[in-house]
Amino acid sequence: MSPRCTPITRAGVFLMEGFAFRVHPLTQRLIELLRARTIGDVRMLQATFGYVKPYDPASRYFAGPLGGGAILDVGGYCMAMARLIAGIARSEAFSEPIQVRGSASLARTGVDQWAVAELVFPGEIFAQLCTANTAVLDNRVRIFGSRGAIELPSPWFCSGKRGGLTEIIVRDADRQAVVHPVATEGWLFGIEADAVAAALPAQEAEWPGMRWADTLGNMRALDAWRAAVGVRYAADAASQ
Repeated sequence: MSPRCTPITRAGVFLMEGFAFRVHPLTQRLIELLRARTIGDVRMLQATFGYVKPYDPASRYFAGPLGGGAILDVGGYCMAMARLIAGIARSEAFSEPIQVRGSASLARTGVDQWAVAELVFPGEIFAQLCTANTAVLDNRVRIFGSRGAIELPSPWFCSGKRGGLTEIIVRDADRQAVVHPVATEGWLFGIEADAVAAALPAQEAEWPGMRWADTLGNMRALDAWRAAVGVRYAADAASQ
């Protein structure tokens, strides 16, 4: 389905999925490094995002009717990053996985508490995603290439919610590291708000922000991840 045919277009209003990291200078710098083939051909990547919440079957973290589970909460960040990196590696805006496998631990409510996905993208790019709402993860992104590796110690909150300093670590084939600092004075969500304001006339985010086709692809990939681990909501049956 083309995003140009969606009801939101006919309504004439702006819509963007709120992944602040996608419009942050940290991600822009990562794109530059990948386009420059700093680590050669991208072969594999890992993305993790998790936290711990006390079990409450009525909370949005665990309730099926509220779309609970880690995959649809912060697993979407990992998926959006993986699709972005795999796309850049092939000179595209984003890429869709051609294979999705997964494993998960399910809470008593039937939603995922912690989950892993193994993805295959065109060009034999492999990705491993880990997400959780009941496990402490390191919340990092690592990219492995034919000539080196890249690590993002803070991919999701970047230089901090109130701005500050973060870095991208690039290692060559001999494991020698070069640190690329990324400093911002703007607050994380302030940067995102500015990106929205700049894109309002076009009614759609400017890439690498989440454009509509990107969001639809991300949701399809997340649905495939859920299906692989056996997480189903009442809305899934209603839509069939």
